[in-house]
Amino acid sequence: MAGLADKLDDGRVGLTLPCRVIAGDRTVPATLADLSYGGACIAAPHLPEDGPRAIQAIEVDALGTFDVIFRWRRGDRIGVSFRLDHDAKPRLERYFATCETGAPA
Repeated sequence: MAGLADKLDDGRVGLTLPCRVIAGDRTVPATLADLSYGGACIAAPHLPEDGPRAIQAIEVDALGTFDVIFRWRRGDRIGVSFRLDHDAKPRLERYFATCETGAPA
């Protein structure tokens, strides 16, 4: 059976995790909708129309803070890529290993 980290190697993993989008001087509650080693899709219905271009980071309680680059917006969803892939990958691997075993990271 393929683990969650293996699925990440193949692309994106769908999930639902609360997060916060940091855009300029605003912090907006949102939901992480899918995740890959390179970036994420975030449901951010409360992000103002002018907000996406100001996005600097996302905070996820279970994963920490990631510096990001805004890539696209479709409706209330935004796509971001991680500025530091080499920093994101080990954190994501630890998180998904914890999800599979139920043990704390």
